[in-house]
Formats: sequence, C-alpha cells, structure tokens
Amino acid sequence: QWEFRQRYIACRYLKSWFPLDLVSLIPFDLVSFLSASGSMSTAKVVKLVRLLRLLKLVRLCRTLRIFRHFELHMSITYGKLALLK
Repeated sequence: QWEFRQRYIACRYLKSWFPLDLVSLIPFDLVSFLSASGSMSTAKVVKLVRLLRLLKLVRLCRTLRIFRHFELHMSITYGKLALLK
C-alpha cells in the first residue's frame, strides 16, 4: 500500500529513520576536534567513530533494501534501476 500524504510521510520519517540519518551525517573532523580538546578519552572517541561508521553502513543497507524492493515487486528493468542508482 502506497502512502501519498506528504505530512504523514514526513512525520513517519522523523520518528523512524531521521535520527539515524542525522547522526550519520556528523563529520568525523568534529569528533577528532572534540577529542583533541581533552573532553573525551581516546578510547571513547575511537568507539564513537566506529559507531558512526556503523550507522552509515546501516543507512546504506536500508537504501539497498529499497532498491531490491523495486527490483522484485515492480516491473523495473535493470537499465532503469541502474539509472536510479
């Protein structure tokens, strides 16, 4: 079932994937700057950087799952799918 109400789509996105997308956009330069200021220990910074990389990977997996959905459930040719990617 497809949803076309933009307000509903936006609210659902804000409640589900938006926090993950927001955190995954934090630049790693900011993390290194904070660690240089002495407010965080080096081990915590390394763990935070790994977590951010993992979040970006989860975001990529979500995108690939959406493309697979289009590929399997809709009549999209591989040429059209390549253009979307």
